[in-house]
Amino acid sequence: MKNLLLALILLFSHPTLALDQKYILKTELLKDGIKKVHVDINLDGIADRIETYKGEQLIAIENDTKKNGNFDEWIMYSAFESVDKPIQVTKKDTNGDGKIDRIESVYKDLLHKLLITSVEIDSKYTGKFDVKYSNSTELNQKKDEINCAAERSFVDDKLLKLSSQVDDANKLNAGGYIITEKGYKVHKSCMDRWGAEGFPKLLKTSMDKGMQCLADLAQKNASANATPNGAKINLENLKYLQQSKGVSIVCDEDRSGGWAGVAGHASTMPTDTMKNGKVKFPFISLNPNDPKNKLKPTPDETNEMMATIFHEQLHNLGFRHGSGVEFPYTCEVCCVASDKPDQKAAACKVCAGAYLGSGDKTYVNDMITFMRKGGQSDLALKAAMTYLKEVPGDRVGIFAFADATTDTFSPMGMQMAVILKKKFEDLSVEEKAHLAEAEKSFKYGSADLVDPSIVELSKFVAQGYVTHYYDHNTKSALDNIEKNKAMIVVLDKKQKEAEKAKSNKKYMYDNLKAEYKAMLVDIWLNDRPADSPESKRAYKILNDLKLI
Repeated sequence: MKNLLLALILLFSHPTLALDQKYILKTELLKDGIKKVHVDINLDGIADRIETYKGEQLIAIENDTKKNGNFDEWIMYSAFESVDKPIQVTKKDTNGDGKIDRIESVYKDLLHKLLITSVEIDSKYTGKFDVKYSNSTELNQKKDEINCAAERSFVDDKLLKLSSQVDDANKLNAGGYIITEKGYKVHKSCMDRWGAEGFPKLLKTSMDKGMQCLADLAQKNASANATPNGAKINLENLKYLQQSKGVSIVCDEDRSGGWAGVAGHASTMPTDTMKNGKVKFPFISLNPNDPKNKLKPTPDETNEMMATIFHEQLHNLGFRHGSGVEFPYTCEVCCVASDKPDQKAAACKVCAGAYLGSGDKTYVNDMITFMRKGGQSDLALKAAMTYLKEVPGDRVGIFAFADATTDTFSPMGMQMAVILKKKFEDLSVEEKAHLAEAEKSFKYGSADLVDPSIVELSKFVAQGYVTHYYDHNTKSALDNIEKNKAMIVVLDKKQKEAEKAKSNKKYMYDNLKAEYKAMLVDIWLNDRPADSPESKRAYKILNDLKLI
C-alpha cells in the first residue's frame, strides 16, 4: 500500500491552491496585472485584511489588527535588490489616532547573512519620530535542537491512531506532494524519511494540539478581557494560512551551511523562496537527516518533530526570533513540547500574547521568568535588550537586562548588577527584585563565575553595555572597547583552552564573546542604512577581531 501511495504521488503535477472562498469578500482587478483581495480573517462578514498582488506575487497587505473597522497596519514587500533597499516596510498606527507612529524597515544583508530591522517610533504621538534603533536576526530563521527531547513524554499512540488518519489520501499531487484537508502540501521526501502514514499522522497531531492550545489561550484571554489577544490573532491567521495559501513541507533541502544542530527553518515573508525559487512562501523545511534511522523514528524523534512543525508554522506568520514577541519558541513549549508544569505555565503566559509589543515591560519580565524555568536565555536577553532600545529613558530596563543576563553560564549579568548597585542608590522595588534574581542565580551558579579572569572580562563587557545602552554614550563605550581589544583576544584564547580541557568555562567564554559581539553589531547597525562614525568604528572592530 505504501509503495502504491508513493507511486500515485508521482503521477500528479505541482500543487496549486486557490484562495478559500469563505475568506474572500471581494476581488478587485486593477491596471497592470494588479489585484486587490478583500479578506475576512475572523469570518464576521467584514473585511479586516486587504492583500495586493502583482501577478501571483503578494506585494502589500493592509490590516485591521484590532478588528474595529479601522485599518492600522500597512506592509509592503519588495524583491531584494541591494542591502540598502528594504525588502519589507511595515507602518503602524498603534494608538488609533489615524497617524502612523511606528515604521519598521527590513533589509537583507547577504554578505553577513542577516536580516536587519530598522525601527522608528513616535513615542509621544506628536508627529516626530524620536526613537530609532536596529535589530538583527539570522537570514534563515531556524530552530536549533536545544530542547531535550528525552525529557518529553507526550506521544500518545491512541491519539496518533485516532486523530491522525491521512486526510483524504486521494488528493495526491506530484512534484512529489500529498495535499491534506488543511491545505498542507507534504513532499514525498518527508514520507520517504518518516513513512507514508507516519508523517501525515505526526503533522496532524502536532497541529491539532497546537491549534487547540491557541484556542484555549484565546478563550482565557477573552474571559480575562486581556488585550491584545495574541493567541486569538495567531489562531485566526494560522487557519487562514493553512486553508487559503497551502503550506509546503519538504524534507530534502540541500543546505550549503549544513544541517548540524538544526531541526528546521521556515519562510517569514511572501518574497521568501527555497530551492532556486521552486518552493515558495509559505514553506517549512525540515532536516533531511531526521530520523536517524530512516522510517524508524524513536518516540523522542517523533516528539521533537511535532514540536518543530508547530514552531516553524508560526514563523510563516512573519515572526522572527529576536524581533517582536517571541511566539515560535514559547508556543512550541506551551502547546506541544513541555510536560513540566512550571515551564509550561511560563511559556503559555508569553504565547497568550496579551502584550502591546516588545516595548511592554510585562513581556520582558515574562520572558525572564520563562528563561528561569528552562527557556532560552538568549531570547530573554534579546527581549531585555530590545526593551532598552524601545524605552531608552526607563531605568528599570537596565536592571531587567542584568537579570536576563545572569545565568549558570552567563557571568556578565552579575557584574552588571555590581555596577548598577554602585551607580544608583535609590532603587525601586522592581529594580531590587531584578537584582535579587540576578544575585540568586549567581549564588547557585557555577563556582567558575568567580574565576578572576572571568570576573575581569565580565566587568569589561558589562560596563560597555551600561555605557552604551543606559548612558547612551556610544563614543565612550567604543573608546573603552578599542582601548581593551586585547581582552577579547585573550577571551578567544581562553575559550579554546577551556574547550580543549572540556571545562564548563567554555560556555561562559562563549556567552561573553556573544554578548560582546551583539553590542558591537547593534552599534554598527544602529543608523542603517546610513553609516555614522560610530557605525564604522564598530564594524572595524568586528572585522579586526574576526567576529563578523
